[in-house]
Amino acid sequence: MNNKKPILLGIILGVILALGPIIKDDAAAGEQPKKTAQPPKTSPSSRWDTVLQAAKSEGTLIVYTTANPATRVALTKAFKDRYGLTVEFLAGRGEELAQRIATENRAGVYLGDALLMGAPVLRLILKPAGLLAPLDSALMLPEVTDPTRWRGRKLPFIDKEHQIIAFVNKTGSYVAVNTDSVKAADLKSFRDFLDPKWKGKIVMDDPTVSGAAEGWAVLMLSIFGQDKGKEYLQQITKQDPVVLRDKRAVVEWLARNKYSIAIGADSQTYSEFKANGAPVAYLKLSEASVSTSSGGLTAMLKRAAHPNMALVFVNWLLTKEGQTIFQKAFGAPSARLDIDMAGLETAFIPQEGERLIQDASDEWYANYPVYREIIRQIFKPLM
Repeated sequence: MNNKKPILLGIILGVILALGPIIKDDAAAGEQPKKTAQPPKTSPSSRWDTVLQAAKSEGTLIVYTTANPATRVALTKAFKDRYGLTVEFLAGRGEELAQRIATENRAGVYLGDALLMGAPVLRLILKPAGLLAPLDSALMLPEVTDPTRWRGRKLPFIDKEHQIIAFVNKTGSYVAVNTDSVKAADLKSFRDFLDPKWKGKIVMDDPTVSGAAEGWAVLMLSIFGQDKGKEYLQQITKQDPVVLRDKRAVVEWLARNKYSIAIGADSQTYSEFKANGAPVAYLKLSEASVSTSSGGLTAMLKRAAHPNMALVFVNWLLTKEGQTIFQKAFGAPSARLDIDMAGLETAFIPQEGERLIQDASDEWYANYPVYREIIRQIFKPLM
C-alpha cells in the first residue's frame, strides 16, 4: 500500500504538468478581445452574378402595375430576351392593387414581388402599411447607382427612407384636346375651360380615385389655393363633364371627337393614340404645369415571393436599356440623363423658365388628404 502512494502521486503530478500549458493557453485566449467573423467582401459584379443565378430558379416574377398594355408587353419581352426570366404583370388601378396586396398580406399569402405605379398609392397606402422594402442595398449596378446619370445629379428617391424611386420626369397639365375642334388659341388658361362654349364637351377620368384626373384636381387646388381652387372645381362641374372610370375610353372618345377636351387624360393611352395618328394634343397652360413621375415609380415588396427576381427586375428597369424601352412604350421622359427624348410629346418635357409644381414634394402630400376629401365631395355626385 505504501509503495503505491508515491506511484499514484507521480501519475497525478504528471497529468497536472501535462494539462498546465493547455489550461494556461485557454485562459490567455480568454483575455484577448473576441474577433467577429466578417463575411467576405463582394464586388457589385460578383453580387449581381450571384443574384442573377439565384433568380433563374425562382419561377415567375410578379409585378403589380398601373402601366398600359404597350408598356407591359415591351417590358415582358425585353426582360425575357435579356435574362431568360419571365415576368407577369398584374394590372389595375392603384388603389385596387393596394387593396389586393393588403388582403394577401393579412392572409399570410405573399405572391407579388415588385411594384410599378404612381406615387399616391405607394407613398400614402403601401408605405405606411409597412409593405415596402428599402432600396439602398437593392440597387447594385454601377450605371444605376451613379448619381451623375440622373436628373439633379442624385438618385430620384421620393422618400427619406429610400423605399420608392421615381424614374419618370414629366411635365404637363393632365389635359388633352382634340385638335379638329379646339384651336391652340382657345385654351391658354385653366380658366378658359369655364367658357360656356365648352359645356357638354368635356370628358374626364374619375377624380375620386387615384389617377390623372385626381392629379389635375390637386393641381388646381395647389395653383389657385384651397378656397378659390374649390370654387373653380365646382364651376367645372357646371360644365356638365362626363366622368368615366375607364381611362382608355376617356382618350378614345377624345380621339373620335366625341368630346373636345379630356381632363385627366392618361398619358400612356394618349401617347398610343397620338402615335397612331389621332388628332390629339396635350396642353401646357399659363398658370403652371405639374412636374410628375406619373406612373413611373418602382418599389419592392418587403415579403417578396421571388426576391432575387425582384432585385434583377428593379435594377434592370433603371438601366439605360430598361429606361429606353420603358420611355418608348410609356411615352413619358425618363429621369436618366443619357436617354434620347426624340419622338416624345413636347408638352411632357420640362422647358426652361416653366413654372413647375412638384407632385412629389412634402407640401403636395401634406395637403393631399384634405384636397382628396374636397375633390370627392365635389365630384361624387357626378358618378
